[in-house]
Order: sequence, then C-alpha cells, then structure tokens
Amino acid sequence: MNIKTSCLCLVGAACLAAACASAPVVAGAESEAERLYLVGMAYLEDGSFEDAQEQFLKIISDFSYSKWEPFARIGLADSHFKREEFSAAREIYKLFLQMRPGHELADWAAFQLGNCFFEERPSDFWLLPPSEEKDLSDSVEKAVEHYRLYVRDHPQGKHIEEARKNLAQAETMLVSRELSVAEFYLKKERCPAVKMRVAYIRKQFEKLFDDGPSPELQERLNALVARCPMDD
Repeated sequence: MNIKTSCLCLVGAACLAAACASAPVVAGAESEAERLYLVGMAYLEDGSFEDAQEQFLKIISDFSYSKWEPFARIGLADSHFKREEFSAAREIYKLFLQMRPGHELADWAAFQLGNCFFEERPSDFWLLPPSEEKDLSDSVEKAVEHYRLYVRDHPQGKHIEEARKNLAQAETMLVSRELSVAEFYLKKERCPAVKMRVAYIRKQFEKLFDDGPSPELQERLNALVARCPMDD
C-alpha cells in the first residue's frame, strides 16, 4: 500500500469514526420503533433535520401499527417546520388532525397549523404591497383563522396563551392593513368607503377591540371616525 492509499484509508477511517461518534446514543427503549423515535428526536434537537426525518420515515413505513407512529408523524412535521418548509409541515399536521383528532399530540398539531401560516407572513405586511405580493397576505388571514379555531376548540390547551398572543399579533396586522386602506380612501375624501372599512374592522375584529388594541390602532380608528362619523 503506497502513502497516498494509506492516507486515504486513514481519512476514511477518521470520517467513519466521526460519523459513528456523532450518532445519538439512546437508552431505555423498549422496542425498535421507540429507539428510532428517540434517535430521531435527538437529531431534531441537534438540528440534524435530514437525519431526523430518516428515522421518522422509517417508523412510519416499517412500524405503522406501533404507538410511536403518530409521534413520528409529528416529529416529521416538526422537522419540516424547523427547516422553514412550512407547506410540507402544514400538510402533515392537517392530515394528522384528520386521522387522529383525539390523540394527545392533536393539541400541538392544531396550534402548529396556525404557526405554519403565520411564519409565512411578509415582514412588511402592514404596508400596501405591490400587486404581485398581495397573495402573501393570505398567510396572515389563514393564521388568524387557525388560531381562532385553536382558541375555540382547545380552551384548556397546552399552548392556549401563546395562541392568544399570536392571534392578537396577527389580527393587529390585519387591522393595520385595513386602516391603511381606509386612510387612503380618507385622503380621497371617500367617506362611504371609509365607513365600510371601519364597519368591517369592528365586526371582524370585535374581540381584539373589546380586549383593548394597541393605542396606535385605536387612535387611527378614532381619527377615521372623527372625519367620517358612523351612522350607528
């Protein structure tokens, strides 16, 4: 064996050793499915998302009747979420809720559905976007829809406080958008259009205003009503 070959062998051995050393070591698993799940979760927590997905997919394909299969599905969805592959994560959470609405992880899946949409929101949502970006506003509207469903259907859920907080933030963004449109109409002296927007805001975001919106939003709404008094 020449020197070059020897070096290559040493490099290969070192890489193999490093790979083996980096593999999560788990103990206490009572089945192969549980061992794979624990390894997958260790990879997930470490940020090794592809390795985590490999473990979860193996459970789903080889141990479909195991109690660990639903946990693997959520683990798979979570790995997509952490990789910012929100569309893929969303589909898995949605399917999980359809298949296992009573599972202990259904609470998390329902909450994460809202998060998947909310994470897709444009950073400058409160501004009027160019026409090609307007469809991005759908993500915030969908986030509000799913957060409202979570708050309604999981009043004692583990993530209820965070869901309410995210809901208020998402609704605030939508209200700010509607106020911007109303303010545009006000500049054009189109009071009927302003009144229509104000009425829509009051109806669609009643709870937000009942709970007390930000002072900035309330001031903007008051300014509109002062210039274009409502009929009621």
